Amino acid sequence: VDFTGAEGVGNVSALIDYNEHTVILVINANAVGSVGIYGSGGVAGDGEVYMTKNGGGGFGNSSYRGAVSNAHSSTFVVAGTFSILIQRVSATTMTFIEDGDQIDTFAMSGTHGGTLTGIVIGNDNLSGNGITGSIGEVLVYSSAVSDADLNTLCNTLATKWSVPWTNL
Repeated sequence: VDFTGAEGVGNVSALIDYNEHTVILVINANAVGSVGIYGSGGVAGDGEVYMTKNGGGGFGNSSYRGAVSNAHSSTFVVAGTFSILIQRVSATTMTFIEDGDQIDTFAMSGTHGGTLTGIVIGNDNLSGNGITGSIGEVLVYSSAVSDADLNTLCNTLATKWSVPWTNL
């Protein structure tokens, strides 16, 4: 699906569990500046997840659990090429993975007890601040997928989309 920055796809209310999930995206984001890749459109303090591309060439991931923000940023993909981006959230950690490179893992805390608001692909909350580029595939799991299973899934995606993948 190609995005021009103003739109998003989806918003299924129970699609993602903020406390534990894995989101895998095959993406080619061309935009510069701060833009949303996917998000729940939730409210900090109630529950929210998102992945963004920031103006400094990095990408950020966040999973709000109650009033606790578990956000972190790291290096982003090269614009103009497809990459496999993964946000994996377990009960105790959030991990960012890009093309098989585990960019960062950090501790998570808090619990989400609010209403699940679903997710929007191509934008973080339908604010009109979405990506310019293409999203080839999206896989959403309601658990923290193991390294072995990610390798199986992502080797298939890497072959399909001609993306390099280094096994975790």
